[in-house]
Amino acid sequence: MEHGACGNRLGSRFGMNSAPFLTVRALRKSQLAVTEIINDNPHLKTLPIPPEDAFLVHLLTRDCLAHGLYVDNKSAAPDLFPAGVTALYDLTRDPIADMHCPTRCLSSYLPRTALQEIADDVGERRVRALEFRHGRAYDDPVMWSLGQAMLPALAKPDQVNTIFVDHIALAFRAHIARAYGGMQSTHPRVRGGGLAPWQERRAKYILCNNLNGDVPLGQVARECALSASHFTLAFRQSLGMAPHQWLLSIRVEHAKEQLLNSEGIAGEYRDRLRVRRSKSLHQGVHETYRLESRGMAPPSCDGPDSVSVGLPIGRRPPMAESFDYRSRERA
Repeated sequence: MEHGACGNRLGSRFGMNSAPFLTVRALRKSQLAVTEIINDNPHLKTLPIPPEDAFLVHLLTRDCLAHGLYVDNKSAAPDLFPAGVTALYDLTRDPIADMHCPTRCLSSYLPRTALQEIADDVGERRVRALEFRHGRAYDDPVMWSLGQAMLPALAKPDQVNTIFVDHIALAFRAHIARAYGGMQSTHPRVRGGGLAPWQERRAKYILCNNLNGDVPLGQVARECALSASHFTLAFRQSLGMAPHQWLLSIRVEHAKEQLLNSEGIAGEYRDRLRVRRSKSLHQGVHETYRLESRGMAPPSCDGPDSVSVGLPIGRRPPMAESFDYRSRERA
């Protein structure tokens, strides 16, 4: 059940009976959510949204070039909103849109407690207010990239990788805190260069026993006695990639194992590759991931009844392409 201005609670303000949405509970004290708003009515005035100490961040995925805006019951002159721009709204100020064209956007729900939590995690001063103007169209390429990464999950919620969605949501929160809240650093201070050995073993065990990705990132972090943002950074420092990327590489290797252990499928691949024995094909795949070959990590998930894999230290598998907030920011 959704809480706050998200899901059907938000969709109903735009005349929607059912609104696609995803809720992220990777945080300890609050939740994030993203809702896809689709309005085909060319003449719609949104209903009031119950006031709360939170923000809505809209990413336009369709042009909205004819609309009005009211804030605190006063008319505000909004910019033209072409597809790709970002707009922010403070829910304590009763924003109401008067639209004269069809609208489509991703609406991200961000409680102030989520901003306070990231400040506490990184040891920064809490964000008192976000710096923005109601009705302004912000050209924000980071928000566009995050939105594009989230759209497939909204389109097929039954195939959602929970850890990946949590990762995108944490990147969204960090970006808003830094770009609009003035926070200097959004990365926790990780002591010792990453996860402790017991934390790494525990994280690997949980991930390897949830290969479908249907485990919240916050749950894995709590098992390691860390916040979600702290855990994500420490995991990357220890294993060279984000948790969802590491899990994807494990799933790829597990799929290879399943294929190679099936005689019929192995025979088909053997014929195509002109390998005489399935054992040779099996050994050829694993030769790439051996520890003794060019600095490989130990081929183990460190847990009972789990799959085994070795990965190049500090390298991202080519099959694990996804959005990397920090590398995009550096660019």
